[in-house]
Amino acid sequence: MRNSARAVQSLALALAIAHSGSAALGPSYGGTLDLGLDALPTTLGPAPARGAGARVLSALVHETLVTLTADGEAMPSLAASWSAAGREWTLRLRPGALFHDGTPITSADVVRSLQRFLRSTSPAGGWLARHVTGLTAADPLRVVITVDEDVHGVLEALAAPAAAITSARGAGAGPFVPTTNTPVQGRLALVQFAHHVRGRPFLDAIAVRIGNGDIAPSSEGPLAATLLLVAEPRGALSSDDARRAVAASVDGADLARHFFPGAVATQSLVPPTLLLAPPAGPRRSRREGNGALTLRVSSDVPMAVSQRVAAQLGGAGFQVAATAASPDETWTVPASVRLISWTPEVAEPLLALEELAALVPGAETDAVRDLLRAAAREADRDRRHVLLLRADAGLRANAVLVPIASVPVGFRARPGVAGVVVDAAGRIRLEDAWLAP
Repeated sequence: MRNSARAVQSLALALAIAHSGSAALGPSYGGTLDLGLDALPTTLGPAPARGAGARVLSALVHETLVTLTADGEAMPSLAASWSAAGREWTLRLRPGALFHDGTPITSADVVRSLQRFLRSTSPAGGWLARHVTGLTAADPLRVVITVDEDVHGVLEALAAPAAAITSARGAGAGPFVPTTNTPVQGRLALVQFAHHVRGRPFLDAIAVRIGNGDIAPSSEGPLAATLLLVAEPRGALSSDDARRAVAASVDGADLARHFFPGAVATQSLVPPTLLLAPPAGPRRSRREGNGALTLRVSSDVPMAVSQRVAAQLGGAGFQVAATAASPDETWTVPASVRLISWTPEVAEPLLALEELAALVPGAETDAVRDLLRAAAREADRDRRHVLLLRADAGLRANAVLVPIASVPVGFRARPGVAGVVVDAAGRIRLEDAWLAP
């Protein structure tokens, strides 16, 4: 258990201090981290986490049955282990695991939470709902999921933030406990959860607010986000040629070079951390456009980037009116074109492409649907990768989805803050963060 390891580590550290009188040389318990974010979600309940603030808080407050490694492989979290027999998946829960409200985590909680997930607006939940034919509690610590066919992605979908397991009263099981159910005046306080399944966090508390803090965004990190143009295939952009004119007017190499340190121009929708696509080729041939466009920009896209994109569209002959919206609203509010910094809900390439197909119906064709179905059924990882590359290309074919650049998702901590991790989903993990004395 990590608690035991930490106890031994703390004892060794105390002895070292007693003998040398020097400063601490390793992790220590205590302290409050000041966490500044650009925006906070209106609720802390499990939901598709779009935007950096929502992703960070979901990782602090909630826990899922599994998490994913950097390679997209499932690893235990609230589920201690699992096994597959034909079309049945059996997950065994960690004995003794607790929610924030002190109640034990049982298979009944898992079934109730996953039923919510399957009915939610989560693209991963919608994909899984199409395959699940049975969900039962075999005993207090065993859950059986039955699917209609042997497909890849069942376990991985359970890592979605919206698939977090909560108690009957809505309590989470993450490393930190919120003192209120919603942010108040742009602020939120969280305290350490001593009974977290991976052990007590080192920090005593985290003070969350909008603005600057001990941790800030950085251009040094994995290329875990994609800057996307999403063109509405109606009105001025109802033809493929009109949408291709929009795509050709935006210079991803220019944006990456001047406005996104560490970014690279891309022709792939899925970040290269998930799907190793061929390098970007030459820039698309520029075409003259015309007509008025409404450009809706996600609030987590830097203003300098959105201004440059608007200028490039204007230079190609379009009349552009740009407005900002929240990361959630940007996908749904009416607009000719949307500019979005997209990080997949689940850091797994099949589910990432399924997410885009669900969020942007006009991009999917029968051929793309067939490729995604074939990829889900393909057991060989390399052959699945080839099918997914073809599906990625298919989603881009009609210029409804236009990738501009692969963008780093990273964070830098002030001196004295250590142990901050960014996972494959681009989320800050603070359960192992600590403050130097």
